[in-house]
Parts: sequence; structure tokens; C-alpha cells
Amino acid sequence: MNLAQASQQQQKTSVGIHVGRGLLFLFVMLAVVLSVWGGLAYYESLLSGEVDSLSAQITDERQGMSQDKIDAIVDFQFRMDDIVAEQGSSVDPEKLLGSIEKAILPGIVLSEYSFNDASRKVQMSGEADSFRTVVQEMTILKKMPEIEAISVPSLKHNDKGLIVFSFVIKLGKSV
Repeated sequence: MNLAQASQQQQKTSVGIHVGRGLLFLFVMLAVVLSVWGGLAYYESLLSGEVDSLSAQITDERQGMSQDKIDAIVDFQFRMDDIVAEQGSSVDPEKLLGSIEKAILPGIVLSEYSFNDASRKVQMSGEADSFRTVVQEMTILKKMPEIEAISVPSLKHNDKGLIVFSFVIKLGKSV
């Protein structure tokens, strides 16, 4: 009995099993890769079909739109942009008067208030108990962020001993 021969036979059997398992693993991996590749190819063809269908739909929609419709849409958009821009630059007189009223000192009584949107100016007239009150009011109004400049076209005493004044307030761009 040859012991070397049995050992060689066992090695051949072991090598055959490893080769068989390796070959089987290779075929399984090849099948997985081919199935993944096939799935991706199928998915790509579906997406390509959707893109082609959407491109055809866009082309049909473009052909269906006349130049008059396009001009009307563009004109409408320009008008909307102008309205939005104008709305941002216009002043709400009621809101402005409310903020000015909050800034009026107790010793002042307003008799006139007018607002000109085109010139962005507010004219106010009133009576104060002293010159000091008028100066304090001007200082308060100048500190308001919406007011750019303030002038005093008229300032005098009346027969009751009160100070009659008028202010012209120029509004800033941020209002």
C-alpha cells in the first residue's frame, strides 16, 4: 500500500471541489451582473421613452401657442412687475399719519395734515405751547427712519400766546 498515492488522490479531490465551487461562484456572479445590467438597460429605455413623450408634448404645446398669446402673456407679466414695483414704492398715508401721531408731544395740537404722493412730502400745521415743544417735536420727527428732511416754513406767536407752526416733511426712499 502506497500512502503517498492516497494523499495525492485526496489533494485532487479537494482541488476539484474548490474548482467546482469557484466556477459555480463565477457563474452566479455573472448572472447577477447580467441581471443588474439588464434591469438598468430596461429602466433607461423607460426613462428615454418618458423623455421622448415629454419632448413631443412640449413641441405640440409650443406649436399650439400663437404669437398673440405669447405677447399677451409677456405684456401681462410686465404689468404685474410694474404693479409690484409701484406698490413697494407707494406710501400708505393712513399708516404714515398713525406713526406721526404717535410721535406728537402732549403740548402740540395739529390743525392740518396733507400728503402729496408725487413729491413724497407731508405738510403739517398746528399749535404748540412753547418754542421748546416745537423744537423737541422736530427732533423727534427727524429721528424717524421714514423721514429724510424736515423744514419749518412758518413759525409765529398767535394772539392766544401759542406758537403756530407748519412743517414740511420730505419722506425718504425706504417708505
